[in-house]
Amino acid sequence: MLDLLWATGEVPPDLEFPDAPTGLYARMSLELDRGTGTYAYELTGSADIRGVIEPFTVRDRDQLAVSFEYEIALPPGAAARIPVRIELDSVVRALDFEAAPVVGGRRVIETGDAQMPVVRTELAKAFGVHNNDL
Repeated sequence: MLDLLWATGEVPPDLEFPDAPTGLYARMSLELDRGTGTYAYELTGSADIRGVIEPFTVRDRDQLAVSFEYEIALPPGAAARIPVRIELDSVVRALDFEAAPVVGGRRVIETGDAQMPVVRTELAKAFGVHNNDL
């Protein structure tokens, strides 16, 4: 299990698998889950709501399975870099922050909220590998 945490301007560390076998790698599957934490994932930021910038938090206790395809051949003894992109803009654009309740001065969308199915669908689509990055 790995905990990944980063913020604007930060890059998460590379994950290395030095014993990965030779072959064609074409699919990556991962699960976002709570592990020992409270939430499987949590997104924070700011949204423009009728011309007013308000902070928001999107968080979910339920795990989310993510799977995406790419193609890279790993020859014997070689190393490869597979840059995974997480493009959260589509997640944020799909949400109606004005409908989200204000909790502690923040708009909050969390497990059980009517918008959570949209969050999960868009977040699963946000992960991927762009061929021009390989």
